[in-house]
Amino acid sequence: SVPSFENACIAPAATGSSDVWLVGVTGSAGRLDAYIVNLANLYAPSAKFIAANVDNVAWTALAQRGCYPFTNTRNDPNSPVLMQQFGILSYTTHVYPNGTITGPAYFTNATFVSPKMFSLSPAVDGTNWFTALMNKRTTTTDSRWTGIRWHSDWTSTGRGTR
Repeated sequence: SVPSFENACIAPAATGSSDVWLVGVTGSAGRLDAYIVNLANLYAPSAKFIAANVDNVAWTALAQRGCYPFTNTRNDPNSPVLMQQFGILSYTTHVYPNGTITGPAYFTNATFVSPKMFSLSPAVDGTNWFTALMNKRTTTTDSRWTGIRWHSDWTSTGRGTR
């Protein structure tokens, strides 16, 4: 069966498959779970547990989240999905098909407002570019809009500015 989450996100998995990523937080806080769901039979989808990351500070079921594939590396069976959590706890992580979950990491003193205001722009050479609305103005542009670049091979294991 396929698990349900209050604020889950989904994203396409490897190119040519009928699989999607499903990422969410179980309970009220602390445990981020990642699954790959096979949709070959829409009447009987199946979910395969991939990994969990436990962090009572970072993950909350109450926050909205978005999942974003690295579109130009989706032919690579090891290509991750980027999961961004929004609001006061704006943590991010990469989830890899081999069960590795990086992070969680965040931008110091900044939060992302909403998945509705967070958009994948271009993707180039294993890098995703995003345009996002933040909770504060940036010092370089005096705007709440910002550009962000994440690499598909990002392997940070701690919190801090990225």
